[in-house]
Amino acid sequence: MSGAGKALRDLRHERGLSLRGLQQLTGFNRAVWSQIENGKLLPEPAHIVALSKALGIPIASWRIRFVLEARVDA
Repeated sequence: MSGAGKALRDLRHERGLSLRGLQQLTGFNRAVWSQIENGKLLPEPAHIVALSKALGIPIASWRIRFVLEARVDA
């Protein structure tokens, strides 16, 4: 699992969201989110923007979280 995927899954679980719920909030298919969580697809800027808007998280915090997760995984 990539740092981005782990960060997304952790946040989704913290919020009590299913992949279907994330789909409803963001407009992106749950299969996309599953692939990102499992490291099969890197999140694109549009994914990050949608997550930020849907979950009320500043875009800058994603960058910080991804960098920290990548360092832990290394």
